[in-house]
Amino acid sequence: MENMYWGAHLFIGYNAWCEEGAFVPTTYTSPHGRASMKLRFDRHEWNKIVNKCVQAGINFVVIDIHEGLQYETHPELSAEGAFTKDELKAELARLRSLGITPVPKLNFSLTHNAWLRNYRRLATSDTYNKVCAELINEVCDVFGDIPFFHIGMDEENLYTSGVQQYAVYRQFDLWWQDLYFLLDVLYKRGVRAAVWSDYMYEHQEEYIEKMPKDVLQFPWYYLDYWGNCKGDFRGLTDEKQQYGASDILLCEDRLRSFELLDKHGFDLIASPSNWSHKNNTWNMTKFCRERLTNGHLKGFMQTVWKPTLGENRDFYYEALDLFAEAKAAYDR
Repeated sequence: MENMYWGAHLFIGYNAWCEEGAFVPTTYTSPHGRASMKLRFDRHEWNKIVNKCVQAGINFVVIDIHEGLQYETHPELSAEGAFTKDELKAELARLRSLGITPVPKLNFSLTHNAWLRNYRRLATSDTYNKVCAELINEVCDVFGDIPFFHIGMDEENLYTSGVQQYAVYRQFDLWWQDLYFLLDVLYKRGVRAAVWSDYMYEHQEEYIEKMPKDVLQFPWYYLDYWGNCKGDFRGLTDEKQQYGASDILLCEDRLRSFELLDKHGFDLIASPSNWSHKNNTWNMTKFCRERLTNGHLKGFMQTVWKPTLGENRDFYYEALDLFAEAKAAYDR
C-alpha cells in the first residue's frame, strides 16, 4: 500500500528508566538498566542498523534523543559522548538521503523521564514545564521539518513507578493538564504531536473524549493473544499463547483500544515488537488489516527497546527481518 508509514524505533539516548546510581530492589529491577551519563551508543552499530532499516523498507525512524544531544539550554542533561548539534544535523541529512524520515522523541512520562535527572523531581511545576518546553524547541530546531514529534507519555502508573527510587505519577486532570501544556508547545511550532496510547487502556471513554483528534496515536501491543480472528495468524497453538481468563480480559481490552482509536477518528501507527514474541509483528499487521477498517491506520513501527550497542545487534536484525516479512505480506 502506498503512503503507509513503515518505521523503526531507534535509540541515541537510553536514559528513560531508572535514575543513575539509584538503589532498586531486585524484584523491581528494570531490564533496561540504570541511567548513565556515559552515552550507551555505538555509532558503528547505528550505521549497521540504519543500513538494515533501508533493506527492510523502513521509511521513517522515531529516535529517542534524551541525553544523546549536547543541549545549549540544559547542558547538564547531556551525556559524555552525546552528539553535537552539527553532528546530529549531518546524520539526519544522511537518513533523509537514504529515504528515511527522522522523527524526534523525548519521553515526558514521569515514569520514563530519568534522562531529565534532577528536574524529574520538580515534575508538574512551572520550572519543570519550562525545561520541557526549552528542550522541545531546541530539538525542533535541530530536526527542522518533521511530520510529528513523539512525546512518549506511556506507562505512567503505580506499577511502573515501582522501579523508581523517587516514585511519582500523575492522575485525573493533572495528567491531562500537563499533556495539554506539551501539546501547546508543539502547536506553537506548527508541529504535530504523537504519543504512546496506553493511557487509554485504563481510561477508554475519558481518552476518546479528552484527547485532541490531531494527536497521532502509537498504540503498542507485544503479546500474542488475538481473540477470535479469522486472519492468517501464526503460533496461536503455542503453549505460550494459552492465556488465563484475566490475561484474556487484559489483552482484549488493549486490542479494543486499537479499534476505538480507528473508529473515533484518531490517526494511528500500530507498534508491534519482538520483545516478548517473534510472531507479534506478523500477527499485528494481520489484526490491523482485519479490524481497523475506518481509514485511520497510517502505518506500523517496530519497537525494540535495546540500546544501540553491538551486544544487541542480533535482536535488532531479527526485529527488522520480521518487520520486512510482515511489510511484504501487507503490501501484497
